[in-house]
Amino acid sequence: MLWLLFGLVGLGLWLIHDALLPARPRPPRAPSHTLARLREWLVQTGVPIAPRTFVTISIGGAILGGALAHLAFGWPTLDILGIAVGGALYPLVLRGRHSRARRAVLRSLPEAIDRLRDSLASSIPIDVALARLGSEAGPEALRPGFRQLGNEVALGVPFAESVQHWADGLADPTADRACSALILYDQVGPERFAQCLAQLAGDVRSDLALRDQVAAARSRIFFQARILLVLPVVVLLGVRASQPIAAQAFGTLSGQLVLAGGALMLTLGYGLMVWLARLPSEERELAS
Repeated sequence: MLWLLFGLVGLGLWLIHDALLPARPRPPRAPSHTLARLREWLVQTGVPIAPRTFVTISIGGAILGGALAHLAFGWPTLDILGIAVGGALYPLVLRGRHSRARRAVLRSLPEAIDRLRDSLASSIPIDVALARLGSEAGPEALRPGFRQLGNEVALGVPFAESVQHWADGLADPTADRACSALILYDQVGPERFAQCLAQLAGDVRSDLALRDQVAAARSRIFFQARILLVLPVVVLLGVRASQPIAAQAFGTLSGQLVLAGGALMLTLGYGLMVWLARLPSEERELAS
C-alpha cells in the first residue's frame, strides 16, 4: 500500500510538472492529397464552391435519391441504388462541366500564347501584353484570369507570384507550363523567348489534337456503358408496370437478393468499362 501511495504521489507530481511546461511545438500537418486534388478539380469546373459544400450537396442528393426510390418502388435494393444514383448525380454534372471548361482552356491557350508572342515581338512590355489578353483582344475563356494577372502586376505584386496565382486560378497542368515560360521570361529577359512561346503553342496544339482523338474513342465507350447500365432498369420498370405478379416476386427476400446481385454486376461492369477507358492522371508541376 505504501508503494502505491508513493507511485500516485509521483504520478501527480509528474502531471503537474508536465502541465507547467510550455506546449511542445508540433510539426505542421501535411495537407491531404485527396482534398487538394478535389479542390483543384472544382477550380477546373469553374464552380466557386469549397470541397465541404460539394460533399454536402452530394449527400443531400443521395438522401433525396433514396427517398424517391423508396416512394416509387419500396424495395430496399432499389433504395440503395437510388442513394447511389442521387449521390453521384451532382458529381456527374460537374464532371461534364469540368470536361467542357478544360477543353475551352486548352483550346484558348495556344491562341493566347501566340498573341503574347506577337505583342512581345512588337516591343510591347509584358505587363501591357498580359493586360491586353484580359480585354476583348484575348480568348474569352482566359480573359478573367489574364485580367486579374494584369491587375496584380500593375499593383506591384511580384511577377512570379502573380503568374503563379494565374496558374492556380486555372489549376491545369498545361497552364503550369505557360506559367513556367512566363517566369523564365521574367528571369532571363526576352532573348529567344518568342521561339520558346512558339514551341510551347505548338506543343499545346499537338496535345489538344491527341486529346480530341482519345476523347472521341472514350465517348463511344461511355455511351455503350451507359446504355448497358440503363437498359436493365428500363426493362425492370416495364415488367413492374405490366406484370404485377413479377413485381410481387421481386418484393420477396429472394427477389431482393436477385435485384441486389444484378445491381452489383451492373455496377461492376460499368466500373470496368470506365476503368478501361481511363486516362493517366496529370499532376500539376507548380501546384502551391
